[in-house]
Amino acid sequence: MSEVVTCYSGARYAERPVAFQYAGERLQVSAVVRTWREPAALFFLVQTSDGRRFRLAYEEEAGRWCVDQLTDAGKSV
Repeated sequence: MSEVVTCYSGARYAERPVAFQYAGERLQVSAVVRTWREPAALFFLVQTSDGRRFRLAYEEEAGRWCVDQLTDAGKSV
């Protein structure tokens, strides 16, 4: 299922995520910790205002987002 992510988009789409839906909750991004690109997607490691960390992946060819909550050890929940 594609997740809903709101991004700042300047010169290109998805430059920086600012908010997203997760488990029925709308979360604000307080910090983008890391950004990287792999062949299939653009990734963002983000932190929310309550301290939770998530990995957001934008699959450009499919035009969809995937959201994973991470544990303190950096693993998916």
